[in-house]
Amino acid sequence: RKHVLLAIVTGREDTFRVEISQCTWLSHVPKENVLVISDIVPSNVQTPHEWVAGKLPDGVEERDGDLFSPFVKKGYVRAVRSAGQGYSAAWIVAQFRFPQALAAMAERFEREPALRWAFLVDDDTMLSLDNLVRRLRAIDAGDEAKRKAGAAPPPWYLSRKGWGGAGHGYSRTAMARVRAGLHECVDKWMVRQFRASDAMLLKCAGHLKLRAQLEGTMSHCPASHLREERMVDPGLATLHAKKDMYPPVLLAT
Repeated sequence: RKHVLLAIVTGREDTFRVEISQCTWLSHVPKENVLVISDIVPSNVQTPHEWVAGKLPDGVEERDGDLFSPFVKKGYVRAVRSAGQGYSAAWIVAQFRFPQALAAMAERFEREPALRWAFLVDDDTMLSLDNLVRRLRAIDAGDEAKRKAGAAPPPWYLSRKGWGGAGHGYSRTAMARVRAGLHECVDKWMVRQFRASDAMLLKCAGHLKLRAQLEGTMSHCPASHLREERMVDPGLATLHAKKDMYPPVLLAT
């Protein structure tokens, strides 16, 4: 677990979700391996992690209840509503936190060679750590076999079709590419036009030529829709609690 860096994206009104996670699975992750990205850093942080204040990308500004850039002069809210893909200015601002969190993790990877994997998740994503570690060790073992055979391991991108509730996983080699090319992805798909963070990160993975792995171990389905035996399945590494629904079987873990 010390080789995995985790970034959680939340908002000032939903910090309790991170606190609930800290009462369960998150307490088993080394605190120095967790970043929390929020719109602001709360004055009364209730968890031991590093909290980072969100910010808009260069070229994007917020005013009059909307966001604008030189390329989206009519306003992002108007643009996403006309495309049927968004809700409000606050929702759009939240989308920008995901690439910011990914950039912060990429900087950590540059400084800390012991890190092997990065995971970017929603504040209502839940991780089954033993299952996740088992899956990552299996991938690492395969990569080590490739190295011994004289082949370079691929830059892994793990997701469930890019859906954010399931999380986004990146290997160390993938993070090197993220660090070099994320700014271009943000400019192309969030500043010059707008895509929700899930869609942008999936497009960016393709743009950076990451090895996209469709993970059956990662679920975007609301926890309330899953049978209890599925939620404790040893083959399930991540799942989406979906807003504020935390089934007792998960809170008891």
